[in-house]
Amino acid sequence: MVHHLVGVRRHCKLGHRRMVQNLARIHASFYRHPGVTRADKLRFLRVYMQWGLLGRGEWKRWWREVEQATQAKIARNARVGRTMS
Repeated sequence: MVHHLVGVRRHCKLGHRRMVQNLARIHASFYRHPGVTRADKLRFLRVYMQWGLLGRGEWKRWWREVEQATQAKIARNARVGRTMS
């Protein structure tokens, strides 16, 4: 049996903008969750960016861009009346 997630598409190579958007979606879903610390979020970002394979890169820039995109998503959801879980 094959299961499909609604709205999920597989991309071969994601661009920077799409990666930030995806990270912001994930981040927004647990933005104020008391069980998720900033250290947890940074560990996730490190894995997502494949630090072990590609080096540290510019994680602080990523961190800021994801935060900015997350704030925009939360504001957008508030405008349309969509609650954050």
